[in-house]
Amino acid sequence: MALFRGDIRSQALEMDTSLSVILPGDRPVRDQPRPYRVLYLYHGIKINSTGWPRWTQLETYCKETGLAVVVPEVQRSFYTDMAMGPAYFTYVADELPRLCCELFGISSRREDTFVGGFSMGGYGALKAALRRPERFGGCAALSVVCDPVAFARSPQGGAICRREIPAIWGPEETVPPEDDLFALAQQAAALPQEDRPRIYWAIGKRDFLYQENQRLRQRFDQVGLGYTYEEWDGVHDWAFWGPAVRKAIRFLLG
Repeated sequence: MALFRGDIRSQALEMDTSLSVILPGDRPVRDQPRPYRVLYLYHGIKINSTGWPRWTQLETYCKETGLAVVVPEVQRSFYTDMAMGPAYFTYVADELPRLCCELFGISSRREDTFVGGFSMGGYGALKAALRRPERFGGCAALSVVCDPVAFARSPQGGAICRREIPAIWGPEETVPPEDDLFALAQQAAALPQEDRPRIYWAIGKRDFLYQENQRLRQRFDQVGLGYTYEEWDGVHDWAFWGPAVRKAIRFLLG
């Protein structure tokens, strides 16, 4: 087992950026029997890339399954190519997987590559899976922020988040179709079944985002985009996301 916390240079962001990487092996890349399967795991708006390793038993899950996990740093960007800021979607969905395959002996095969996250990261994970189904074979969507502008205007978003939205999506504060999960669901549903990402979706019954998640589920059902859904008692916290990510890993690895 290995846990790395470090920095890489991103051309998409035009700066150095941090990430956490968990590798399940203890041997040089040249001696691996096969490249690692990998989960790109996205953090929430008030957490950085250390959150997942710090607050869950991810290392244990990686040891159990032989899965590598990569947690990128995206600040409060909603995993979006910002109107007035860096291209975070391009970084996490396109550049980072290529860099990690080159650096860490990680598989580039779609069937070995997954994306997941909670809250803002759940939004980013679903967006990445639905926009890049040729890259991500599966998605773990936990406690998803389904409508980021509505979230930013809510008490849970707060004053800072409201000020940030024009920088992310422009002064009109309108999420374009390529960043809208409701529009992307219809786009993904038009793909052949074998080309759609497998989706595991979970939320706590007392999560403040519960009703919003049900509304997005209705959209998925309406357009015929399949997913596996679970809910149990819980709120918007690590006590829920820890068990949820373990369930998600089991689902993704099948």
